Amino acid sequence: MTGTIGILKAFCIDRTIPSEQADAILARMVDVGFYSPVRRVSDLL
Repeated sequence: MTGTIGILKAFCIDRTIPSEQADAILARMVDVGFYSPVRRVSDLL
């Protein structure tokens, strides 16, 4: 997976950020109009 979701997932895998923070970042992005086929990065881990 590439793109924004892939980057957030990679950050979680290498423990740069916790999955809860990635979920919060994605939620904020969706709130301002970002289209995402998933709602939680943690679902991809």
